[in-house]
Amino acid sequence: TYRNDIRSLRGLEFIDHARGEDSNYQYASLSVDEQQTGLSRDLLLSILRAENIIARRYFHPGVHRIPPFNEAHSPLTDTFRVTDELSNSLIQLPINGETTISHCHRIIEIMGFCLDHSEEIQSKTVLLDEERPLNFG
Repeated sequence: TYRNDIRSLRGLEFIDHARGEDSNYQYASLSVDEQQTGLSRDLLLSILRAENIIARRYFHPGVHRIPPFNEAHSPLTDTFRVTDELSNSLIQLPINGETTISHCHRIIEIMGFCLDHSEEIQSKTVLLDEERPLNFG
């Protein structure tokens, strides 16, 4: 359901497993293109959480950003640009035994509403810092 419904939302892309690979479908992940959506991944997550949807950042932070790998003297800190880009754009959507198709449709509907109203949402949102957006509620 996520895979099919997300196709209609600009700037969101469902991350599918590689062709020829098997998947246990443990995760439903998507990429958020802030330039296309008008919303950052973290702001979209904040709104989903305000709607009681437990979505999470996926692959965040990159291992090179946590101790002991992020030490000031580490040559690795700034060499993983692709990892940083992915860890700042991926969302893991709820998928478990209690998540129904109706839940999936509602989550997609909420994300679509957010994209349709991204300018208004941005104008009414104050960012405390990069990690913690404050909703307009």
